[in-house]
Amino acid sequence: MNREKKLEFWPGTAELTMPARKVAKILSVHPNTLFRWAKAGKIECVRYGRNSIHFTYDQILEFIDRHREQVKINI
Repeated sequence: MNREKKLEFWPGTAELTMPARKVAKILSVHPNTLFRWAKAGKIECVRYGRNSIHFTYDQILEFIDRHREQVKINI
């Protein structure tokens, strides 16, 4: 069974990924928290080098769905 994942653009942008700093603001957490979560495997990310991680819209939606009670979204 081959499930192909549809990659969505971030709403209102032409970007497929968004840097950790911007996602941290959306999730109301510090960027270092996202780095820790990614390292621990709690959230998927796209790595651009050692110190740069980005997130797709799908990755963030999936994370929010799994942690709905714990996440405070700041839009």
